[in-house]
Amino acid sequence: MFKKTRNKLNPNEIQKIEHLFQKYRALMHYIANNILVDKNLAEDAVSESFEKIINNLDKIDIAENAKTKAFIAIITKNTAINIYNAAKKLTNFDEWETLPDESSNVETAVIGEETYSNILNLVNELPQIYREILILHLFNELSYKEIAESLNISYNLAKKRAYRAKSMLIKQLQDGGGKNDEI
Repeated sequence: MFKKTRNKLNPNEIQKIEHLFQKYRALMHYIANNILVDKNLAEDAVSESFEKIINNLDKIDIAENAKTKAFIAIITKNTAINIYNAAKKLTNFDEWETLPDESSNVETAVIGEETYSNILNLVNELPQIYREILILHLFNELSYKEIAESLNISYNLAKKRAYRAKSMLIKQLQDGGGKNDEI
């Protein structure tokens, strides 16, 4: 939500916002759409970017200069990347957790449950410091900041351990770990 509301904006600020919107709207859509490749998500990115621009309106002196254009482009790019990463994280998490519905055939259901079970077994085989991070991040959906606070470690260490844990898990999967050899 906007920190500044329309009631608290003076007429000059309102005019500046309208001018910025008219001047840079197409550029912002172009940047967001190139990153997200989805018209609706790009529109969300532009909207969120304008919220950020309005909240930082005091940092924009002149609407038509290279510094302002760069500022708006960076905000839009970063917002679009954040939306992309959030969507990607949800997609990856959903793929791990989704179990087949009742309309799936029995073979698909068994393979899906077996894969999920194998991944959980592989996660449980990781050393405790990596297993903890992976469970907190992927299954409990905690951010690295929240993980760092809960484990009393630095943010960078939480990210590094998560990266190592994911790398170990991927290596185990590539090496064929967790496969049921009885089939």
